[in-house]
Amino acid sequence: ANFTGTEFGARVGYSFLGFALGAEYAGGSFTDDSSPKNTLTSGDTGVFVAYKFPVLFRLYATYVPSSEIKDKSGGSTSTLTSGTATKIGFGYTGFPIININLEYLSSSYDKVKSSGVSSTLSPKATTSGYALSISAPFNLL
Repeated sequence: ANFTGTEFGARVGYSFLGFALGAEYAGGSFTDDSSPKNTLTSGDTGVFVAYKFPVLFRLYATYVPSSEIKDKSGGSTSTLTSGTATKIGFGYTGFPIININLEYLSSSYDKVKSSGVSSTLSPKATTSGYALSISAPFNLL
């Protein structure tokens, strides 16, 4: 299935000589093109590392050690749990105030919880995708 939706996020960290390290939160809501429609919601916290080149570009990666996705479909709700996620991104920093980013996201989940019952998935449930995003970074000091 193809999913579309909106994701929002925030980062806080420390940077020095182009390198950055810190914490990231990302959450979103996505709907697929199947019938009946599935609605997924997520909210993940992870750690990121980044490097901003002296001219126009930056690279970054995020690792989420504990990821969850809630799936609402046809009146029932299930939650994929015990997951991990990674994000690798490339940003263009040549505009004032905003950056344009291309990201690759990948995650896998070991368990599903539905109607209060948790089950182990075999094989794991996996997701992956690309995102084109806009960010507005600023430095406090």
